[in-house]
Amino acid sequence: MLKEGENQMQQLGEAFREKREQMKLELDEVAADLEIASKQIEQVEAGDRHAFADVFDLKEFIRVYAKYLGMDADKCIDEFNEYLFDFTSKIPLKALEIAKKEKKQKKEEIKSPYTKTRLKFQPILVIGGILLVILIGLLITYLILYVLNTDMLNNLNP
Repeated sequence: MLKEGENQMQQLGEAFREKREQMKLELDEVAADLEIASKQIEQVEAGDRHAFADVFDLKEFIRVYAKYLGMDADKCIDEFNEYLFDFTSKIPLKALEIAKKEKKQKKEEIKSPYTKTRLKFQPILVIGGILLVILIGLLITYLILYVLNTDMLNNLNP
């Protein structure tokens, strides 16, 4: 389906567009059937990998769209995976490291005032809580026995 040296994503998009036009389907009709914006279909057919925010969503759309058009979905996914590999393998490691650091910094910086931060598990607090419950239990038992003992002594000595 794809020719050597050309942008595989664009070729995949062209194959989708050609098949859709061959079937005499309008973008709006396909969009309604697949419950997706016609703009995203146009972008995929133009070879724009930014049509979807997530690569996994794009891959799933390619699978669904290929099946819808009666194309070999597995072959289309393989071609997309090849494109994706070629694209991502050209990113220098230094750029990936910088992006990872930036993502970590953003994650640390962005905190919602509505999000509660969870305390880390601290065994000393758990042990302290258990000891506190035991002490309170012993104190209550002592008080009950004291009151009962006092009542018995009062009943014996008129």
